[in-house]
Amino acid sequence: MARDEVNTRETKAKTPKPKKTQTAPNTPSTSANRASSPVTIDIENEETSELSTLGNERMEGQKAAKKKRADNRSMGKIVHMQKELVQISRERLETMKSALQDASDEAILSKDLDSMSGQKRRYYERKLQLIFDREDALEKKQKEEEEKKKIEIEKAKDNNLEDEAGIEFE
Repeated sequence: MARDEVNTRETKAKTPKPKKTQTAPNTPSTSANRASSPVTIDIENEETSELSTLGNERMEGQKAAKKKRADNRSMGKIVHMQKELVQISRERLETMKSALQDASDEAILSKDLDSMSGQKRRYYERKLQLIFDREDALEKKQKEEEEKKKIEIEKAKDNNLEDEAGIEFE
């Protein structure tokens, strides 16, 4: 009997109705009846029909909820993988730029300036100076980073000694 009611509700929900209709229980209305059997209203929308009980929407089913969670997890994984691919592409691009710059620098460094005429020689001397300046800046940056690391290590050691001894130094 309950299965028949479910089947009739499903067919009502699937078949489009031309108008909004209200159906009330066939039994006489009493306060006890109203509490146990709510009024069911079939509402016809332009797109789909919905079954609404006392104006509330149907709750999401377990299968639909599981599917939604699985879809969300899949989308999260896809986004994560795309971010990783972008990071890999950036690293690859940086490697290629560095290799191209190194090859260009090697070509300039391998030129024999003694056998060149004045204008050509000045051009390659400027290029050599730019290469040397860039290398000097890179070395300076590396030394600064090493010094910062040493300072951080010293601070960490001092903090460990203070923690172990229970003494605070300022």
